[in-house]
Amino acid sequence: MKLNQNHVDQILQNIKSGQIEKGLLLTNSLLKTNKNSLHLNKLAAYIYGLKDKHRLSIQILNDIKNNFPEDFDISNNLGHAYLHEEKIDLAIENINKAIKINPESPAPYKNLAEVYLILRDFDKAGTAINSCIEKTEKVSHDFQEFINVILIKIQILLAQKQKTLAINLITKYLEKKFEPELCYELVNIDKNEVTNNLLKISLAQIEKNIYKSHLDKFNKLSPLLFFLANYYESSDNALSEKYYVQANKEVINIQRLKVIVFQQKFGKIIDNYELIKNLEISDQNRGSENIFIVGMPRSGTSLLESVITANNQVFPGGELRSMNSLYNNFEDSKKIDLTKEIDFIGQEYSNITDLIKGNRQKIVDKMPLNFSLIGYILKSLPRSKIILLLRDPWDIAISLYKQRYVKNITYAASFFNIGVYMANFEAIVNFWINFDNIDNKIYKLKYEQLVKNFHEKQKDLYEFCHIQDAFNEEFRKNHFVRTASINQVNSNVHSKSVQKKSFDAYKPEFFDTYNMQKQFWIKRGISFKKNFFGYLDK
Repeated sequence: MKLNQNHVDQILQNIKSGQIEKGLLLTNSLLKTNKNSLHLNKLAAYIYGLKDKHRLSIQILNDIKNNFPEDFDISNNLGHAYLHEEKIDLAIENINKAIKINPESPAPYKNLAEVYLILRDFDKAGTAINSCIEKTEKVSHDFQEFINVILIKIQILLAQKQKTLAINLITKYLEKKFEPELCYELVNIDKNEVTNNLLKISLAQIEKNIYKSHLDKFNKLSPLLFFLANYYESSDNALSEKYYVQANKEVINIQRLKVIVFQQKFGKIIDNYELIKNLEISDQNRGSENIFIVGMPRSGTSLLESVITANNQVFPGGELRSMNSLYNNFEDSKKIDLTKEIDFIGQEYSNITDLIKGNRQKIVDKMPLNFSLIGYILKSLPRSKIILLLRDPWDIAISLYKQRYVKNITYAASFFNIGVYMANFEAIVNFWINFDNIDNKIYKLKYEQLVKNFHEKQKDLYEFCHIQDAFNEEFRKNHFVRTASINQVNSNVHSKSVQKKSFDAYKPEFFDTYNMQKQFWIKRGISFKKNFFGYLDK
C-alpha cells in the first residue's frame, strides 16, 4: 500500500479520538510496504509510547537513527522513551542531543526536568523547567500545554520547600485565565490559601458555572469538581461528598473500565510464575541493596518511604516503573530461555537503580503495584527486602475515591471497581505468601501499627532492611513526594486517617463487590488465610 497524506491524517485522527489500536494497525500495515518512511516510523514509535510500550519505541527509533542522525524528533522521543524506562544516562544523552539540534524547542527541557526530579536534583530540575517555560511562552499558544509545564514547576518549588512561591505562581496564572487544574493544585497544597488567593472569582461563581458547555468534560470539569469537594471537606461534609460523587462520575464517563481486565492481568501473572518458580538465577546475592514497598495505593507507602529514607544510606527512588516494564517485556517474550530472561530482569533492574541512587548504598522502590510481582522480584533479585504495607480496606477505598486519578488507577472512580481491585490485591498477595520460602522474606506491616507505634516500628524496619545509619526526623519531614500524600508525609506522624467516617451509603456496594470477587479467586484455587489479613475477621 503506497503511503499518502490521507493515511497519515487517518492515523492522527485515530490517535486524537482515542482509537490507539486502530491507528497502530494502520501504521504497521503501511510500514510493510513503506518500511523506510521516517514519518511512519516516528508515528509507530509515538503510538507505542502511548501504549506504555517504550521498549518498542526505543527499538524503532534506534533502527532509523543512523539514517537520520540530525532529526530532532528521533533524539527527543528517544530521550522521552528512555526516561520512561528510567535509563537515566541514555535519557540525558538523547535529550541533550535534541537540545543541540533545536535549542528553541521546549519539549526536551521538560523531559530533562523530569529526569532530574527522578535523581532528586531539584536545582537542575528547576533550571530545566525554567528554560522550558521560557521556550513555551515563545512558541506555543496552547494554554493547556503551558499549564502542564507549570504543574511540573510547582512540583519542583514544593520539593525545594518554596511553598509560598508555588502558591504565588498558581495565583499569577489564575489571574491570566481561570484554570480548574490550578485550582485543584492549590487546594491540595493549602486549603486555606484558596479563600485568600482565588482572585476575584468567588466560590459561588465557580459552582454556578461548573456545568457550562465550554468546560471540557475531562480536563476541566473533573478537576473543578474535585477542587470543590476537597475545599468543602472540612466545613461541609455532605456537600463535599456530593462533589466527590459528581467528580468521579465524570471520570467514569470518560474512562470505562471492565472488571475482567483485572482478572486477566493478575491471572496471567500467576500462570507465568508457574513457569519460573523452580528456576535458579546465576547471582543469588543480587538485590541486597533494593528495598521494595508494596501495597494498595493510598495505603501509606509515601509515609513509609519517608521513614526508610530518613538517613544518609537509602535513596528515595519513589514509584519506579522499571520492574513492571521489565515484567511486561518478559510477558511479551517467546520464553525460549526462561533462566536467561529472569536473570536479565534482575541485572537490568540493578543497572537502572545503580544509576539513580548515585552514592547512596541502598534504594527504595515504592511503586505500590509491585505487589503483583513479589515472586518475580524475589526470583530475579533474591536478597531484596520487601515490605508489604496493609491498611483497613474501607480507609483505603475512601482515600482512593477522594483522589483524582487520570491514568493507571481509574478504578478509583467507583466503590464497585475499588472493591473488585481490592479482592484481586488480596488474592495475588495471598498467592505469594502461600509459597514456601517467600512468606518469610516479606515484612508485613499494618499502617495503623506504624502510626500508633511509630518509633518501635521504625527500629524494626531499619533492622529488617539492614540500615545502620541513624533515623533523622527532619530528613523525614523534608521528604519529597510526587503524589497526593505530600501534606501527610511532611507533617508529624498521626493516626487521623484511621477509621474514616464518610461515604457510609456506599459501604455495602464496596463490600458486596469485594466478597463477590473473592469467590472468583477461591474457585480458581487461591487460599485466603485471613479475611483481608485480619482486618475483616469477626
